[in-house]
Amino acid sequence: MANNLQANVPEIVEQPVISLQKARHPLLIKNLGDIKKVVPFSLKLGENFRIMVVSGPNTGGKTVTLKAVGLLTLMVLSGLPIPADESSKIGIFQKIFADIGDNQSLENSLSTFSSHLQNIGEMISEGTPKSLVLIDELGSATDPEQGAALAQAILERLTEMNVIGIITTHYNSLKIIAEKNENCVNAAMLFDPKKHSPTYRLKLGFPGNSFALEIASKLGLDEKLVKRAKELSGKQNVELTDLLVKIGEEKAELARQIFQYQLKTKLLEQKISSYEKKLKTWEEENKNIRKKSLGEAREFLINLQKDLNEEISRIKSSEKLKRKQQLEQLVNKVRMLDKKLKKEEEEISGLKREPLKNPRVGSTVWLNDIETAGEIVEIKKDKIKVDVNGMIYTTNLQNLARFSKKIIENKFHEKRLLPKKLAKIELKILGKTFEEALPEIETFLDDAIFAGINKVRIVHGKGTGALRTKVRLFLKQNKKIAEFYSPPPSAGGDGVTIAVIKE
Repeated sequence: MANNLQANVPEIVEQPVISLQKARHPLLIKNLGDIKKVVPFSLKLGENFRIMVVSGPNTGGKTVTLKAVGLLTLMVLSGLPIPADESSKIGIFQKIFADIGDNQSLENSLSTFSSHLQNIGEMISEGTPKSLVLIDELGSATDPEQGAALAQAILERLTEMNVIGIITTHYNSLKIIAEKNENCVNAAMLFDPKKHSPTYRLKLGFPGNSFALEIASKLGLDEKLVKRAKELSGKQNVELTDLLVKIGEEKAELARQIFQYQLKTKLLEQKISSYEKKLKTWEEENKNIRKKSLGEAREFLINLQKDLNEEISRIKSSEKLKRKQQLEQLVNKVRMLDKKLKKEEEEISGLKREPLKNPRVGSTVWLNDIETAGEIVEIKKDKIKVDVNGMIYTTNLQNLARFSKKIIENKFHEKRLLPKKLAKIELKILGKTFEEALPEIETFLDDAIFAGINKVRIVHGKGTGALRTKVRLFLKQNKKIAEFYSPPPSAGGDGVTIAVIKE
């Protein structure tokens, strides 16, 4: 039997909910002999709303849908598979109440209306939030005006009781309540106005029209009777029904547009995320290419400057002065390239040297000109003394930056432009004649220039002052030296000459 019904076992949950997807009435499948001839329906109760008010044409499928929900729920609770999609979900209900059909009894002196009231009274007295209530044509079988008022009061009470339920109706007052109450929802059995026949399809979100006169005409009732009925039904009643249907259709269209907007927004967000990932990947690849190119360029500059430095060191005689000057010009060009490389490297690595704003004695700082760290030992106006590996280096605030490990760890600064032995900031020539010391002084100054140092110390001692005089005369004639002077007595006084190299 389950195979003939194409039945599945839905998910069973403790909460009182009903979620049926592509469900069918099992007896209709059996009677018609073909499951494809039975129009499926889908609905949800207990999650966003608890009571569904179903309206629509007579013979349109309202009662069949109502019975199908009750029967399928009982089948699941009895352990039977149901003709519905396996994604369906049924909760556990403590009680299931149903008021469907004509239950009049001559033996018990019950009219149709009385039997309906008896059933509804039982629902109200015994119903709980874990009860399922199924009512067909609430408020019918009595005076329409009073029946509508009674039906409205019953729906309000069932809503307050928080039961799960489905109510079929033709009353506009119930459709209005379902539209206003957040715990209720309207649903319509659809009607094809062109064919003047029901489609047996359930549509949630808006109320249905009874189409009683259209169906009467379709079934062959005298057209004069139908025309007269339209006249008697009153323009106001027709307009109210049409308005409810129109509101429902507009609400459904708005919901569709919102869904489409949400779908497009989600797709757009996915595309933006994809583009951002691609852009990030491209930027990383581009960054790596630039890093590799700059690394190769720096390696070339290091080797080139080593060769130039060695060549200049070998040139000492005056007859080769012209050649030496040519090499020095090349060195200057290399220094310019080096500065450009440093700028590129800092841009790629994201390294930003923050200027030192509040220098304090004892603070560790970074000296930009010699690319190393030191400790401030003295501050006098615009002159700041920094201890660099035991040597005192005098500079200004503009040359200092806040010390950061990132500067040290920056991979582009792992290789110095020159070997450490070429980056000294102090030369001792004590006990030597000027002629003996001159080659050392020239090499020392060239190395300092290549290393980007802008200030060096030459320790010559005081003695007779002859060595100091010749050293300073040499510095005065050197176009690369901006100035020279003696440091304070505490830093060596006249026994030391500080030479400032031009930028």
